[in-house]
Amino acid sequence: MDPAFAVDWTQTRHLPAAGLVLAALVLVGVIWSILRDRGKATPEAGDERQQQDRRQTQRAALGGIAGSAVFVLLFWQGPWWFDGLHIRKVDLQPADGVVITGFRTGLVALAAGLIAGATLYYTHKKHQLEQQQFQHAQQQFAENQKQFETTLRETQARDERQAELTREGQVTGRYVEAIKLLASKSLAERLGGIYALERIMGDSQKDYITVVSVLTAYLREPVDYPEKDISSDRQAAFTVLGRRPEYVGRGYYELDFQGAHLKGVFGNGNYERANFTRADLTDARLIDCHAPRINFVEAKLDGASLMNSSMPDADFSRASLNGTELPGHAPRARYFGTDLTKSTYFPGMVDDWQMDEDTRLPEA
Repeated sequence: MDPAFAVDWTQTRHLPAAGLVLAALVLVGVIWSILRDRGKATPEAGDERQQQDRRQTQRAALGGIAGSAVFVLLFWQGPWWFDGLHIRKVDLQPADGVVITGFRTGLVALAAGLIAGATLYYTHKKHQLEQQQFQHAQQQFAENQKQFETTLRETQARDERQAELTREGQVTGRYVEAIKLLASKSLAERLGGIYALERIMGDSQKDYITVVSVLTAYLREPVDYPEKDISSDRQAAFTVLGRRPEYVGRGYYELDFQGAHLKGVFGNGNYERANFTRADLTDARLIDCHAPRINFVEAKLDGASLMNSSMPDADFSRASLNGTELPGHAPRARYFGTDLTKSTYFPGMVDDWQMDEDTRLPEA
């Protein structure tokens, strides 16, 4: 800076005074604005972190304004405060301008250094704040994602329950209609009801036992003409039960045919654990059946054919077997008190049967 210019500038005292007044006015305005915002602040305006950030900003603003005021005062009167013995207050000379210029140049350099340091500090704090905001955003996103997954699972579970209720309602409606058809006087409608129950048995495990119970009860009902062979609808029910699916967790559910009129019936399905106690199976044809643990106690099997069927652990105790063709595979079958004199069987099978003193075999 030209020393002569410094001398002329310092002699113009109104310019620094105007700058000081302007800085004072700015300071008063900022302080009033800060006080006004603080008066308006309420607990609802933000959380504790926001209030802390606001206080830091206020302190930084006050510090900046105070520093600006100090800088203006030092720039204006600093040379005389620090070196007043060597600098004239009036009629300044070029030598005075050199001292004043050097002091003010150092002051500007110091202010520039402070501003640079403050800028770096602000940048560092801003970076930290951005990191905190980013971490908070990640946490918020994770919480939102967790909430979304929970809501999605609850919605899916609710939809599944609703779908299950709807399906059960549909099955119930189908079941009611099938029962109505089963009670009809029309053979075609009774057949339709039987096959409708078969569909329900395959579609709904909950209704499996109910359908089996209904069809076996239908076959146990007394018939008007016991001397005749089985009717078409009763034959259809017997066939449907023979091809029933497995009951989950319990295998094939027991079939209760006790006392049923099944004269002339035909079957080639699965009759595992079927109970034919005292049933009429005269002239029945149970061919190629899978029937372990089948029960024929006191059943009437006159003229029936059981050839090629597998009936391990079957019970023929006290059954009527006049002209009956016994199964080819029946290990451990029980014939307690049974008359086998008029039945047909392979002689080698006898060694694997269970008999007592009342069992009668053909004479050799």
